[in-house]
Amino acid sequence: MITAPAYKRIEADASSTSRYIPPAEVTRRSDGTWVHRESGETVERVVMKMSKSAFNVANPDDLVEQYGADALRLYILFMGPPEDDKVWDHAGIHGITRFLHRLWRLVVGDSHGPAKPRSAATETIGGVE
Repeated sequence: MITAPAYKRIEADASSTSRYIPPAEVTRRSDGTWVHRESGETVERVVMKMSKSAFNVANPDDLVEQYGADALRLYILFMGPPEDDKVWDHAGIHGITRFLHRLWRLVVGDSHGPAKPRSAATETIGGVE
């Protein structure tokens, strides 16, 4: 199961239901507490199963548009075995995207021409047929 952080109001009455807050409306203070941007009230950060009602879902269409399908697939594969619980982290998919761009530049090259061998070992291996 893939989980993600969610933010909920800390209610004074334990019997009342918690209300989740979208991550865009929450900020982290320097002391490590999470607060609602508009009201300034302290909120609790919990890691739970992705849920639309908790505002902690990652829309695959948006991720493919922003990072590409290959980066999304590779990130999901690198998260670990499917039977393990995993915490979704946008920084992880961003790192995979940087890795794929670096690999592309190494193999294909950049706008300045084809890729050049990076070391003597690479040149030696490339010369063996």
